Amino acid sequence: MPKFPGQEPCLCRRPADVECFAALCDTSLVHSLYSETVLDHFKNPRNAGDLEGATATVEVSNPVCGDILRLAARVEAGRIVEARFKTQG
Repeated sequence: MPKFPGQEPCLCRRPADVECFAALCDTSLVHSLYSETVLDHFKNPRNAGDLEGATATVEVSNPVCGDILRLAARVEAGRIVEARFKTQG
């Protein structure tokens, strides 16, 4: 829900009962900071999920906040042919 009259709904897609930082809710600011391509990737993530048959996997975590990132790739003939990511937190 907009915080100020005439303000568009926020892009962070949090539930309506969760408060966002005002800067994130100002869509004109978001559009001035990020290109349409970056915003499109935020709204429509690509290559997310687990990768069956991965030849390389790495997982990193932030012990302070508990975020976890897992990257997986399948390599053939020395080239990455498929990659996926999965995040939590």
